[in-house]
Amino acid sequence: MTRIAVRTAVRSDVADITAMMSALALQQETADAVSSADMVDDILFGSGKRAIALLAETPEGIAGYALLLDAYESSFSSPGLYVSDLYVRPEYRRRGVASALMRAAARVSRESGGQHLWWVAKPDNEVTDRFYRSIATIRDPVIAYAVAGEKYEDLANAGVGDEVQRKAL
Repeated sequence: MTRIAVRTAVRSDVADITAMMSALALQQETADAVSSADMVDDILFGSGKRAIALLAETPEGIAGYALLLDAYESSFSSPGLYVSDLYVRPEYRRRGVASALMRAAARVSRESGGQHLWWVAKPDNEVTDRFYRSIATIRDPVIAYAVAGEKYEDLANAGVGDEVQRKAL
């Protein structure tokens, strides 16, 4: 078994995280949506901070990462974290890295008052499916939807002038 330490990313990890995000995008055939290092820096450490990155390290180097986002799931009536990305470099796969990252993600969630983790996976990835089944309590086939790019802009711009009502509580 490989010795694995999981830690929260720091700013000097941005280049490694960006490289792994690019590798994940290629693996998932979404390479046209690769993040820049500046964007990753802003999302993790800048004024646009929205995520936490966990890094798995072995004596040989960084083996993988998990990207975590705050979540509230009404189905569970609880706060938690959404595991947006879980990536293990190919040379470290099947050595316990993904398990270590998910255990750490659960601890981070619990330490911040969360009571669950949730994530999605592509249905044709059998290896990933076997791993997730081994740790999950719920496996529910769903269809995920997203809007991005030009259609996102069209949606956001539709009805411009309609005020979004935000009242202080």
